[in-house]
Parts: sequence; C-alpha cells; structure tokens
Amino acid sequence: MKGLLLTMALAGSVFAAPPTILIIVAVDLGYGDLGCTGNPRIRTANIDRLAKEATTLANFYAAGSVCSPSRAAMMTARIPYRHGIHGLLQFVDFYEPHWFVDAPREIVGRDLGSATDNENEANYFAAVEQVDRQVGRILKSLDDERLANNTLLFITSDNGPANLRKTETYSAGSSLVTS
Repeated sequence: MKGLLLTMALAGSVFAAPPTILIIVAVDLGYGDLGCTGNPRIRTANIDRLAKEATTLANFYAAGSVCSPSRAAMMTARIPYRHGIHGLLQFVDFYEPHWFVDAPREIVGRDLGSATDNENEANYFAAVEQVDRQVGRILKSLDDERLANNTLLFITSDNGPANLRKTETYSAGSSLVTS
C-alpha cells in the first residue's frame, strides 16, 4: 500500500488532471497463471497486453494466506490481525478464479482435453480466462470514455490458488500431498 500511495503522489506530476485509479483484484489468481508470467495453457491476451505495455511488478508478499485478510490489508495498509479481519470481509472485486466459482462452460469444454485432462484445472483455466475477458471490457470502456491515458490501473491477486491436482487443500497455496 505504501508503494500505491507513492505512485498516487507521483501521479500529480505525470497527469494533467487527477488520475482515475482502478485496482482490479482477482481472488485466488496465481502468479504463474497468466501468459505474461509463462503459463502456456491459459489464454490471457488482455492482461498480457497490459503487462507488455506497462510496468510489471513481480516481487510481493500477501498479508494473509486466505482471501479476506489479504484484501483487508490491501484496503487498509494494516496487517490483518490489527483490525480483527480473519475471514469475513468482502469488497467489490472479481470473485473469479476462486475455487468454487463456475466458469463459462464453453471455455471449460474447450480446455478439457486440449489444455488439461483434469476437470478442476479446466474450470480454473476457464475462470482465469473469464477474468481476462472482463479486464478487456474494462479497457475498452476506458478507451471509449477517453479515460485510458489518465488512469492508473493495477491488477493483483489476494493470495494465489490452491493446487488443483492435490486432493486435500487447507488454504490457497498450502496443500498436503496425498497421492
């Protein structure tokens, strides 16, 4: 959050008018789940284009190992236990690719058998692609409204996904191998 505040402070010298600041949070999106971070199986053309045209930051920490504390920390710049958030906070963001979100069936069907034989993975891949589609819609709206050149856009995740090939998951990114 301190980096975001610094960016906002510097924005005054870059933009003629105060910029629109847009932060997109994709719940449980993994770092390696985008084409721009090396994933060959998930289609993320819009996010990949942004990564190519803008600054990409790749060193980071999540304030919590599950969604709500991580998002609370992003919103408040405080460590989660300081404001009593342990799993109950929700704010407007992409709920995809969260574990139990049903992705568009046409994308799942396309990916199942071609990108993976694992139905959970196909559902996750499709959910990530759906986030990318929505990012594309936001970018188009920013262009249509002539706001794109005066917008600071951040895309991030709250903590990262569970391993979809493991059978017992305790929290995102922390799994017990049982097979």
